[in-house]
Amino acid sequence: MLLVALASVLLDQAAKGVVERSLALGESIDVIGGFFRLTHVQNPGGAFGLFRGAGAAFTALSTAAVVLLLAAAWRYPAAGRSRIAYGLVLGGALGNLIDRIRLERVVDFLDFGVGGLRWPVFNVADIAVVVGVGLFLLISLPKGDAHVREPRPEGGGESPPGP
Repeated sequence: MLLVALASVLLDQAAKGVVERSLALGESIDVIGGFFRLTHVQNPGGAFGLFRGAGAAFTALSTAAVVLLLAAAWRYPAAGRSRIAYGLVLGGALGNLIDRIRLERVVDFLDFGVGGLRWPVFNVADIAVVVGVGLFLLISLPKGDAHVREPRPEGGGESPPGP
């Protein structure tokens, strides 16, 4: 889990460093036509640029999320894919927390869309959180037919065992 978190943080921070050194704030480079661009933006608010004046609150929430994730991982050790999911969410949260502490905003640069219809710009840490949460959801889905109950026999069958 910690290796996945560390890899996520390192990849996120390295990518953000390249963007900060290579692109001026607001500058874009087309990678795949107008569909995918690298665009250097800095988000002082929350997801999708919401709550722009609440940077300190998001720093506190991010810190609390990291502490809770570490406490949960220590208290309830995960197995298999759950470790990967924990690591991705933890690494993504740490990657954006580092930005919030360092810059009081988050560096975003992955920009997708067509024409004027664009998804909000995001970063590697955001991808790690989304993939980690998605993996948690997949892991929690019922396996096979485990959620299907056998029908009860109607009349004439044996009575169920008593207490």
